[in-house]
Amino acid sequence: MQSYKNINIIAKEGYGYIASIFGIFLFFTFFDFCDFCQFIFFILSVFSVYFFRNPEVEAIDDSADSIISPIDGTIESIELQEDKSRVVVKIRNSIFDTHIIRSPLSAKVLDIDRKYGMAVFGDMKKSKILNSICTVQIGEVKMRMRAEIFPDDVEFGAKIDETIKHGQRVGFIYCGTIEMELPYSTTLFIDVGEKVKSSQNIIGTYKNS
Repeated sequence: MQSYKNINIIAKEGYGYIASIFGIFLFFTFFDFCDFCQFIFFILSVFSVYFFRNPEVEAIDDSADSIISPIDGTIESIELQEDKSRVVVKIRNSIFDTHIIRSPLSAKVLDIDRKYGMAVFGDMKKSKILNSICTVQIGEVKMRMRAEIFPDDVEFGAKIDETIKHGQRVGFIYCGTIEMELPYSTTLFIDVGEKVKSSQNIIGTYKNS
């Protein structure tokens, strides 16, 4: 697994999709038939570029005790685990958000676990069992990244024992959710329903042990 180093304006995951869609548009244009098809594939080409955009951003805070948003999205829920040992913040990433995953803190990658599966959309109980999930432990924070559109639609490029920094690009999610398990001592600065931007919002601060 190679580290995620792509810094082009378009995420590398989109190259094949964009080329294919634009190729179909050129096919209809070259043979000059089905104006409606030309229009549809032109719009899809533009949207695919928008979908796979890869903007350059700087972390809003890189303090040792700061946890920043790893993805664009909406805070869907904030809950305590049953044993009240951890705080779980769930962020939903939509098709209109950027999809680059960035490190929420500066720490070492301690564990990576992938479960390949289906892509059941929404909050159905089956999605928690059947969907593809990539779970990573970065320092004190565990992130559970769940696919919702395509099977295996989560890419995570950092390696175990690699030290990553606040806001560093580490992966890509086509659409889905990221659940962040945070230390119980975390002081949160976000609320349910709030829109957050990757690296541009502070999720919270915690006592760094």
